Amino acid sequence: MKNDPNKLELLLELARGGLSGNRKVKIESELAADGELRDLYNIAKSLQEEGSRTDRDQLYRSAIDMSGRMFDDILEARRTGRPNKGIAIFDSGFVPLPEGVRPAAIDTRKLRYAFENYELELTLYPVSSDSFEIIGRLSGSDQEPDKITLRRGKTVYTVETDPFRLFRFARVPSLDYTLEISRGGEVIGQIDLNL
Repeated sequence: MKNDPNKLELLLELARGGLSGNRKVKIESELAADGELRDLYNIAKSLQEEGSRTDRDQLYRSAIDMSGRMFDDILEARRTGRPNKGIAIFDSGFVPLPEGVRPAAIDTRKLRYAFENYELELTLYPVSSDSFEIIGRLSGSDQEPDKITLRRGKTVYTVETDPFRLFRFARVPSLDYTLEISRGGEVIGQIDLNL
């Protein structure tokens, strides 16, 4: 197969059913003669078929929901004056499931928050119908935070980060919490966490 950027465009157009007449006959004869080109066409056709099954409306709604959540976090941080309020930049709960995946099989949730000098990544694993394991990692900051605290009223759970800036809460009841990141006794970041 010759290195021709237009060839890929023609293959994609053929996969979409957009070629006819002499152009279609010409590309089909090239496919019959060139095994590499035929392999590339099969890949393009598979991608086209997979893409056509994508629910674009659902992807659009997911993007709108996530951007709305980001905007709400920014407004809340300004309105309440909370120190170093984290902004949600990813939530797997907003991402549509791939075709063929049963919703009951996917209970794990991944979250990512941005702060001024670092990011916080969380993975929430259901342990039972009313509790979660939380595993987190901090990245991008010059200094290591001392403690990660979950607060809800008088209930407080605290863990320390390890040398790799990882932390874990083994079993936490499914409630709403404020997660605080502290260094030297000072809160340097916080998020609202809904389990």
